Amino acid sequence: MNISKNMEIFEQGNKYLMSTYSRLPVVFVKAKMQYLWDAEGSKYLDFIAGYGCLNVGHSNKFVVNALKQQIGKIIQPSNIYFNQSQVKLAQKASVFPAAQWRQELPMSFHGKIFQKKLFHI
Repeated sequence: MNISKNMEIFEQGNKYLMSTYSRLPVVFVKAKMQYLWDAEGSKYLDFIAGYGCLNVGHSNKFVVNALKQQIGKIIQPSNIYFNQSQVKLAQKASVFPAAQWRQELPMSFHGKIFQKKLFHI
């Protein structure tokens, strides 16, 4: 029986990972901006975007460069301490009135405001 690469990885995932979600039988191995590629090489348009946490696009060059700079300094200290980037981001975010947050960021960070106004720390 010839089993697809997607199904092979999917079955391994079902065996070894906790089932916190009902998963679809596709396995993504690569992503770039709004596109995803599965283990078979098929290309998909990502309409879910990590349930809102990746709406700046997969492998977005701006975000990748900012992350590389940050992890070269400090990755994630415990939340019992402040870190400089966290404080700077909170300070920049505090200038937006609550009404503007609700208008421009209804569910999560909106890509434009995140990139242009908040992410430049």
